[in-house]
Amino acid sequence: MKKGLSLKTALTALAASFVWGTAFAFQRMAAGHIGAITFNFYRSVLAALSLGVLLFVSNRRKKPEERKKSDPKKIAIGGTVCGVLVIAASIVQQYAIADVEAGKAGFLTTLYILLVPLFSVVFLHKRVAPSLWVSVLLGLTGLYFISVKEGFTISPSDALVLLSAGIYAVYILAADYYVRFCSPTELNCAQFIVASVVCLIGMFAVEEPTLAELRDNIIPILYLGIFSSAIAYTLQFAAQRDGNPVAVTLLLSMESVFSVLGAAVLAIGHSARDTFEMLEKTGIPMEPKPFAMGARIEQKQAVINRAQYGMENPALPPADYKLVEHLEDATVYTFCMCPGGHVVAAASEEGRIVTNGMSNADREGENANAALLVTVNPADFPYEGPLGGMRWQREIEERAYRVSGSYRAPAQQVGDFLAHRPSAGQGRVEPTYRPGVTWCDLHEVLPEKLTDAMEQALPRLDRKLTGFAAPDAVLTAPETRSSSPVRIVRDDSRQSALRGLYPTGEGAGYAGGILSAAVDGIRQAENWLSQHME
Repeated sequence: MKKGLSLKTALTALAASFVWGTAFAFQRMAAGHIGAITFNFYRSVLAALSLGVLLFVSNRRKKPEERKKSDPKKIAIGGTVCGVLVIAASIVQQYAIADVEAGKAGFLTTLYILLVPLFSVVFLHKRVAPSLWVSVLLGLTGLYFISVKEGFTISPSDALVLLSAGIYAVYILAADYYVRFCSPTELNCAQFIVASVVCLIGMFAVEEPTLAELRDNIIPILYLGIFSSAIAYTLQFAAQRDGNPVAVTLLLSMESVFSVLGAAVLAIGHSARDTFEMLEKTGIPMEPKPFAMGARIEQKQAVINRAQYGMENPALPPADYKLVEHLEDATVYTFCMCPGGHVVAAASEEGRIVTNGMSNADREGENANAALLVTVNPADFPYEGPLGGMRWQREIEERAYRVSGSYRAPAQQVGDFLAHRPSAGQGRVEPTYRPGVTWCDLHEVLPEKLTDAMEQALPRLDRKLTGFAAPDAVLTAPETRSSSPVRIVRDDSRQSALRGLYPTGEGAGYAGGILSAAVDGIRQAENWLSQHME
């Protein structure tokens, strides 16, 4: 039996365990949304192709005399044995993991660290040093306290995870034998070719694969196929080739620790629409939330200075403002005020127009601008479902593009807007939006809910700040991205239903600006530390 464990071998095994530990979250993401056999078919094919390309490129770069001769027969037999065992363990685990908490799943899976030396003694008649038995028992005890937070019971799903651990123990011993006759990459490639064939047969026999399943679960498939399968199993074989299988198994069991400590903080922006759509397809609970939409309004900065200071004084900085008007069924307010600033393009999707605002550090622009926003609630949305607000945003942004006929933003003078007549051009206020504006009637762009509220609020806001709604002030539309229209549901532990996923900040629906997003991030970090470092 191989003795000892070099630092290189130990680090190799730990690297594999880290990848596997972080893979539990991705497995749970796919579980219940794609057949277990279908999922493992895709990951196996991806792994086999990746490793095949790697072997091809590696051999092409070597001189004939540098190429190590492997036993094709041993590769074929080893690949078949290991491939059948590893895919059996993976399929059983995938069936069960949707109903097992990630930490508990990690602990149950790593029970193979007890089974490997036990099987070595019972079936292979090998001696296992007493020190290794002690290490195994201590490791299991530690893993239990790390992984299992509450009462420990065995459910049918737990039993399947245990079965997977038993199969995996046999797999480790088989791999330890066959890796002597070929390289880790060759054995891994062979086993996933076999796994692909097994899954292909099973997939069409008991499941109904669709292209939609592949598309909706592409992220977990990519992670499991490339990192968990192609890379991590190669690292495992490399560690087993050079070290005692029982000692290596102890290090591989660290995946349980990584499955608990590993977490994904989802701190996306409020315009991460592709992520919202992916989460919805994956089944992550989300809900629509109130937000605000409207237009950017521009005035001469000199007008705002006089209204705020009562006079022009070059010693004073460009004046800003913050206004709000509470109507019967909505609130209209200014947001992201930019003294001496510019209205800027903020579209993130083709065929849609979005506006935003900014100021340079010197704030020397001729115009002041701010978002003029109207609050909207899920009851106002014309679309149902958690992404109803997002779809409404898109509808408005697309309408703006159609009205303009280009990426020039629709614009209208305030006086014309209140009179319901299209603007023919600018007055004293020159729009700062680039690539330019298309003069029109914004009632053709913005929904009635927004235009009605803006019409009521503009004269009232002008009475609070003279010149704010001057007839030649310019409205440039649309401003749709004030905050997230979606909230990713989290519980008291600040986790999503997908355990280990921590929705955070503005895009997740728990903040309304830069500072509140930062505060939510700090609280999320404190919460995670209190859970895992207590």
